Amino acid sequence: MKNKYFLILPVVLASIAFTQEEKIETEKPQYDQGYGVGQDVMAGGYNTSARIDVKGAWDYYISGSFIYWQPKMYLPYAWERIGDEAGTEYLYSDVLTEKTHLVNFDYHPGFKVGLGTNTDMDDWNLFFEYTRLTTSDTSSTSVSEPLDVSIMLYAPFYIPEGSDGGAFMPTDYGLSYVRARSKFYINLLDMELGRPCYVGTKLTFKPYVGARAGWIKQKNNTKINAWNYGKTEEGYVYLKEKSDTWLLGPRVGLDTNWHLGEGFRLFGNVAASLFYQHYKIDIKQVLPVQTNTTVAVTVERLTKEKVKDYLFNPCFEAFLGFGWGKYFSNHEWHVDLSAGYEIQYFLNQYYIGQIKRFSQHNGDNAMPDLTLHGLTVSLRFDF
Repeated sequence: MKNKYFLILPVVLASIAFTQEEKIETEKPQYDQGYGVGQDVMAGGYNTSARIDVKGAWDYYISGSFIYWQPKMYLPYAWERIGDEAGTEYLYSDVLTEKTHLVNFDYHPGFKVGLGTNTDMDDWNLFFEYTRLTTSDTSSTSVSEPLDVSIMLYAPFYIPEGSDGGAFMPTDYGLSYVRARSKFYINLLDMELGRPCYVGTKLTFKPYVGARAGWIKQKNNTKINAWNYGKTEEGYVYLKEKSDTWLLGPRVGLDTNWHLGEGFRLFGNVAASLFYQHYKIDIKQVLPVQTNTTVAVTVERLTKEKVKDYLFNPCFEAFLGFGWGKYFSNHEWHVDLSAGYEIQYFLNQYYIGQIKRFSQHNGDNAMPDLTLHGLTVSLRFDF
């Protein structure tokens, strides 16, 4: 009897080993994880992980992006008021028109760099990305005949009280030239904790939560060429504005991919954040004091204002585009290329426009928003 048991035992052990080996083989994915799959491999009732899964011990990925973005903001620097064609004094005209002169913003290059890792906690991944954009835009308006043409370019400066009768005293009714230069220094740091998953055979989602921190600096310098009341002498007034702000708050988003086959895909990403934003504002207007014989011998400060404040501001993001990716070297590494149109909309960013009451003629005291939009081209490498 014992001999029978000894004969049966090896057969049982061999059967168990073969079953385990077959089970391990069947557990290997029969598809390229992270791309479109067939209906037969979809797990019912469970959002199967769709992260890029390369073989190896590192399990990190890096990304770099070239951005070509345009900042957009309602930033007036002068208002032009004109009477009817027959009159030379628009103040006595029955017909008035007003033209608002805005700073014209152009597209500027910038970059993004990112670092991510896949975790063992339910296939979540962690991603950090830094964005840098620096811009400089200049706009100007001039009047060809400031002595005869009834045109006013308004700028918010004040005539100093008690000035010496020989000192230059500008008037906003005699402006002949205004030049505005606006600069942005934008630095953003985003953190995302998300989980890519299949929600269809050709559709993947990555919902995530995280945070956004940032530093945004804006400088506006306006040069105003003004005549005195008698229009016998011309001088310059400088308006200098600086806003330093930092922000910090939570951020949530959703990345989506529609897989077309052969590694190609369409993608659409959305995100929103609400952050605490601290403002430090510095505004000053200076007048190079002039006489008929001496130019710019001293500088007289007409007004100066400093403000520190904070707001809770939202930001909304959208990114649409086209991409391609592929595994290489038997799934040991992965490359992804993408390009698309990106927009980031920051509410209530031009705090200076709120506190200085820039437009005294049309009553526009709103706080303009800041929009960043343009082309984003990205390269990602998983290893």
